[in-house]
Amino acid sequence: MLALVDAGQDDGQPEMRSRDDEPLAQRARRAFVEGAEEDSRRRLGRALTLDELERVLRRFPGDP
Repeated sequence: MLALVDAGQDDGQPEMRSRDDEPLAQRARRAFVEGAEEDSRRRLGRALTLDELERVLRRFPGDP
């Protein structure tokens, strides 16, 4: 998958790079949050609130 990232290019244009360049721990955390967001939209018909997102992140198994 490609993602836009600001790599500090002089021309001000974001660079295209693969999310595969992202460290595994970051990809796992992102997938965990995206899954929680999808579940919230399916069950509740809305996005996660900030409080709900914080609770989700506390349950993330990859954090110490």
